[in-house]
Amino acid sequence: MRKIFRAAGLFILGQQAKNYLQKYKPQTVIVCGQNFRASIKDDIVSGLQSADFLARGSFKGYNSEIGLPLSILNLRAGFSSYLKWLELFIDGFRALGDKNPPKVLVLEFTADNENEFKQLQKIIPSPDVIIFTDFERSINYKEKFPEVYKLLAGMIGEGTLLANIDYKEILDLMRGGTGNVLTFGIMDEPDYLAAGLKENENGQTFTLKSGFKTEEVSIQRFGKPAIYSYLINKALSNLLNK
Repeated sequence: MRKIFRAAGLFILGQQAKNYLQKYKPQTVIVCGQNFRASIKDDIVSGLQSADFLARGSFKGYNSEIGLPLSILNLRAGFSSYLKWLELFIDGFRALGDKNPPKVLVLEFTADNENEFKQLQKIIPSPDVIIFTDFERSINYKEKFPEVYKLLAGMIGEGTLLANIDYKEILDLMRGGTGNVLTFGIMDEPDYLAAGLKENENGQTFTLKSGFKTEEVSIQRFGKPAIYSYLINKALSNLLNK
């Protein structure tokens, strides 16, 4: 009974989310990665909002086949209560009357297998931007994870794949793909490079190089994820429309 209810629920929520996207046509940004995905997603939303984009992001932990449609509809899960789930479906129809829909939706996504990827593809067949934050093979990486990344890279179409060049595994997964690809990182020569990194008592400084432009940057945060977030937001500000 629970399996039938779950399958029916996924179908209804998926259709509602698909209808929401078709009606309001927000630009969609999919954030994928192994370790930094959630924090970078939050940074992206904050950065876009600070730059006057009408942006909304997925809720914390809402990154799977159930969380994705709920995030699009801006709804919280009903958990184990059948009654709450029924109320949720009603709220899903009400979401189609959103009076302040976002211009940009930033959605965290993770998938352990091809079936979960297909659920994403049914709802968002052509994302505007897909971001690969990080990925490296280790004894703990999930066996199907690389295959799902390859499938995601194949969704680009007329959109843009924004990939972290510091992780050679990501470049391997992208090899042979098509579509518009931009890279970012702190090594080699990506499209958005943070060079000359220095730490101080307040955070980090670096030189941003993109195309023929250079810019001295100071951020009051530590760690590589903070730098990646800055580079991603710079790229998105050029890719997305307000």
